[in-house]
Formats: sequence, structure tokens, C-alpha cells
Amino acid sequence: MTAAEPDGDRSRDWPAIWRGEAWRAEATAWIEAELGRAAYRITGAIDQPRVRFWSTQLTVPTDRGRVWFKENNPAQSFEARLVDVLARLVPERVVTPIAIEPDRGWMLSQDQGATLREAATEGGDGWSRVLAEFGALQRELVPHRDDVLAAGLTRMSVAETPAYVERRLGELASLPAENLRSVGVEEAAAARAALPALVEACRELAASGIPESLQHNDLHDGNAFAGQPGRPLTFFDFGDALWSHPLAVVSVPVMSMCASLKASDDDPRVARAVDAYVENWTDVSPLRAVRALLPAAKRVAAVHRAVSWRRLLDDVPLAVVEPEWQDAESWYIRQA
Repeated sequence: MTAAEPDGDRSRDWPAIWRGEAWRAEATAWIEAELGRAAYRITGAIDQPRVRFWSTQLTVPTDRGRVWFKENNPAQSFEARLVDVLARLVPERVVTPIAIEPDRGWMLSQDQGATLREAATEGGDGWSRVLAEFGALQRELVPHRDDVLAAGLTRMSVAETPAYVERRLGELASLPAENLRSVGVEEAAAARAALPALVEACRELAASGIPESLQHNDLHDGNAFAGQPGRPLTFFDFGDALWSHPLAVVSVPVMSMCASLKASDDDPRVARAVDAYVENWTDVSPLRAVRALLPAAKRVAAVHRAVSWRRLLDDVPLAVVEPEWQDAESWYIRQA
């Protein structure tokens, strides 16, 4: 379903499908086969702790600890293939799947214990690790664009971003006013008036010399496992990811950090975490120059969030989406 199509097709009501007996039997059969092949023994009942329109998870107790099964909304089913690729390219920085089903986007992963959020200490040092270590992951992936894109990841260069926004604003503005995905006349006019600022932001980023890499697009301390002392963080939940200008990845963690620490973005703890990330790129440009690019990257990051929400919302009937998420794409695209 696209945003402009009628909302009557319940064949893509993923929460209903994922709660259904037929899907559960099929997923269970695959889980049992793959865990058996990997020498795991299931020791109890399989539970379904989460069902949202963007994904569902099952938990499987085994003789080697808890295992997680995940299926995404089909628009983001590339995650399983992407994680499989990342596990070969940066194995210390992601959770290596036990098994994937590439066509369905099914993935089985060993439980990794506490996330950094769950193991958090006061002071924001965990955020510095999140940003610094994800920046290191981005640097390692720069030479591997073709391998990463082959997993099905969306690429959005800064050169194409303003035209995408202008085109998408027109599409959203043409929707009926009662459709919560729509952009009103005044909102669309204000967003178009801001397009020159987005064009300039993209020009700055393109001229920076910083190469494209993986943009997680939902990076925060709840999407990184703390792991063992002295070992790198392992990142997960790549369903929102794109391949684009890497500095855009800073926007979500800064927003999350400010909320969790009840701080502003000029708080020394936030600045310290951001500088830990920026250090990854100081061989390309001085720290101050890279930092100066972050306002431009924030505009582009809003477009990236709009893209991931569009992928999700296009693939379900709007009636099954909670009202608070129905306007997510249009809200983000107006922030660009």
C-alpha cells in the first residue's frame, strides 16, 4: 500500500498476521529446524513478547540460553540480510545471527545480556561509547558500500535529498486532509520555504570530503549491548538503516541523550559524547570543522527518519497503525 492508495487491504495487516496461528506454526517450524541444525535444544515454550506494525519478536528458551527471533514489516525485511553481511565485515561490532531466512527477513540471534541502557551509569560515558564505537564501525564499512547495499539497504545521497523532499512534500500535500499522513497547505508552504536551507546543508556535507557509510537511523543506548569488559559494544536493530552521509547518525543519540539526562544539546556531557564520535573523522577534516557540519547533518537526519517511516507506513493499512505514528513521516519531513 502506498500513502495515496485506499486503506482497505487487510492482507498486509502484519500485527494480525503475526498473531495468527498459521504464521506462528510456520515460524515455529523454521525456528525448530534452524536451532536443531545449530545444535540448540529448545527447553520450554516459545513466547511472543512484542507485536508492533513494524516488527514482531519471539523468545525461545534453549539449553544455551535465550534466543530471539525477529521478523520485520516487509519494507524493512532487509535487516536480516544486512546483519548477516555486517557479521562478516565487522564481526566484533554486531550480533552474528544463528540463522537467517533472507526472503522472509527472519533472523535468529543469541541473547546478548544487558543493553548499555540497562547497564547505564550516571554521567553520560555510555553515550560516548555508543557514538565513538558506532563511528568506528562506520569507518570500517566505508570500503564495503557494494556489499552492504547488496543486502537491500536504501541509499540516499545528499545530492538527491532536496529533490526527494520536494517531491515527497507534493505527494503528501495531495492526500485528503482527513488522512493523518497528509501535509496541510500551510505546512507544505513552510516546508518548501525551508528547502533552500536543506540544499545548503546538503552542499556543505557533500563538500566535506567525509565518505558515505551506514546510517543506523535509530542509534541509542538501547540498541547496543554492553557485552564483556574490554570488548566493543555490539549494535543491533538495523531496520531503519540507510547508506548515506555518516554524520546524520548523531542526531538521534543526541536527542535521546538530552531526554535521558534532562540536558540541552550544549551540555558538557553531550558535547563530550559528540566529540568522541567526531574524532573518527578528524583524519579527513579538523574536529572543529566536522563539528560545524552537525547542524547540516541534523537536517538530513530528519529526512532519513522520514524515509524509514515511509517504508513502514507504506506497507500496512493505515487503520492498523496507532494514531500517534500515522503522521510520523510528514512530521519528520517538515523538520528538514
